[in-house]
Amino acid sequence: MDNDQALCFTAPEDIAFVRVLAWKAALSIEVRTGMKHSRVNVLKAVRDAFGFKGNKAAVLAQLVEYIEARLPAKVQA
Repeated sequence: MDNDQALCFTAPEDIAFVRVLAWKAALSIEVRTGMKHSRVNVLKAVRDAFGFKGNKAAVLAQLVEYIEARLPAKVQA
């Protein structure tokens, strides 16, 4: 990626959305491989943030739905 195409997130809502994307990636790795994130219990963080219920796979599915519902608005902005 060239420097003129770099992304910069400065708005608080954009920074929060990037955090959600990071949680999705970490939870996805935990579901697919069984590996654990070393610093944060991602499942607990997502459950606390959104109130989702269920096991890792169910919470990941709910998180993906949440992201997909908000992603078009972020891309169009």
